[in-house]
Amino acid sequence: MVNLLLFRRDLRLHDHPALVAASNAPVAPVFVLDPRQFEAHPYRSSFALSFFVAALKGLDAELRAKGTQLQLFIGPSESFVATWAEARVQNIHAHEDVTPFSRSRDEAIAEQARAHNLELHLHPGLFLHHPGDVLKDDGSPYTVFTPFFRRCCTFSPTPQSPFPADIRWHLLPGALTLKQALEKTGLDRCPQPTTALHHPLDLPSATAYDAQRDVPSLDATSRLSAHLKFGVLSPRQVRDALGKPNTTPHPILRQLHWRDFLSHIAHHFPRVFQESFNPRTHHVAWKGDGEPFQAWCAGQTGFPIVDAGMRQLVQTGRMHNRVRMVVASFLTKDLHVHWRLGERFFAQHLEDYDPALNNGNWQWAASTGCDAQPYFRIFNPWLQQKRFDPEATYIKTWVPELEACSPASIHKGHSNPIAFDYAPPLVEHRQASLVAKSMFTQP
Repeated sequence: MVNLLLFRRDLRLHDHPALVAASNAPVAPVFVLDPRQFEAHPYRSSFALSFFVAALKGLDAELRAKGTQLQLFIGPSESFVATWAEARVQNIHAHEDVTPFSRSRDEAIAEQARAHNLELHLHPGLFLHHPGDVLKDDGSPYTVFTPFFRRCCTFSPTPQSPFPADIRWHLLPGALTLKQALEKTGLDRCPQPTTALHHPLDLPSATAYDAQRDVPSLDATSRLSAHLKFGVLSPRQVRDALGKPNTTPHPILRQLHWRDFLSHIAHHFPRVFQESFNPRTHHVAWKGDGEPFQAWCAGQTGFPIVDAGMRQLVQTGRMHNRVRMVVASFLTKDLHVHWRLGERFFAQHLEDYDPALNNGNWQWAASTGCDAQPYFRIFNPWLQQKRFDPEATYIKTWVPELEACSPASIHKGHSNPIAFDYAPPLVEHRQASLVAKSMFTQP
């Protein structure tokens, strides 16, 4: 009997429950390169693809250090079940994901597994708390974060899964090496990712994180999002690196639970990938893909903090968390453009693109989601940049037209031209905010 370990977005060997479950028999470590995920499509990010390829290489190196290698197949996973059955595979072990694509893929694998007398075993392992494990007393899912977080904090932390002792490895006939698979798909031409693959987990203290995380010029966030998205690190590894809280949990722990929360919403309410979570906002008459949206994409809105964030995103695949909120609010509340267009643009560029998180955060900013920012609370980009980038250090890094301008003139760009070669503000913020509020209150 052979157990097949099917890696997806869990590209590590440590704290890997599916690996532990598979280790009671010889294990064939497999990754399936599905063209539906890496070939051109509306939500494909070249930055995310680069990080993914680097993560695959890192996993292959880990496996080779253990005396085996990653084994690759190219095509839909379900199309190889018959091949695996012929190679004496009896069980397929993998971690369960929450997106509609992941669920339909696993249903197809399970159907083929049943037809060939195999069993598909899906394990929790991508989140601190698996979707469905955190429910209200009446058994319904939480739709507000704070009570969700409080309930999670009452649970005893689940320990990390140890690496199995005396594991036996198995090579499947017909599998490709990683080098062969990357060359065959053209993924060998992916550039190096902009973020280092191996994060040292030297996380900031709670005090330092609280004081610095909103300052974009410091880049003092955890820088873990891509590692968590592709499973180079597990949430439990991050949780344990934070140390035991003395009184108040570390703010990064709250961020990990926000990640869980949005994934739980995607699990319980998959309709969010097609529509606004809050049906009371279905009537909002958003604008479409016109000139204002194109100016936002290009970082040419005349709002320095917005333009800096958008240029950073397009050039690096990353954007500071505080700035993400500002640019999302600006697109939806100042330009009145549909949040789905912003969600898709972020997906096309983010190195850490995660469907559930990207959707949930955009709906939060647009005031259409669960536990969302109230529609009448609108970020003022001028005040945001003055507060969090007072010396315009971040702005000048990404908007070189403003390099010679004083911070005072940059922060007063709503009333005076900043520089002759920099675009004037696309809209007047106060008036645009009033229009946004009316969009939500009109029947």
